[in-house]
Amino acid sequence: MHVLKVDIEDYEGRELLPFFPEALAALWPDHLIMEDTEHGRWAQGVFPVLRRCGYERCSRSRGNLLLSRF
Repeated sequence: MHVLKVDIEDYEGRELLPFFPEALAALWPDHLIMEDTEHGRWAQGVFPVLRRCGYERCSRSRGNLLLSRF
């Protein structure tokens, strides 16, 4: 999968956190587009996990972040 757009209104953490430890890295998307709420409640747990999986913030648009894994 190349790009995954995540917009599930504050449930990002609940859905993403179980996926990455359980799925093979080959199934991880190259890029994630998600709501720009780095300081939101769910973001506290999600962004550290994404960083450990190799994702880095590459771009920001009006309301979204683009994270990419290289």
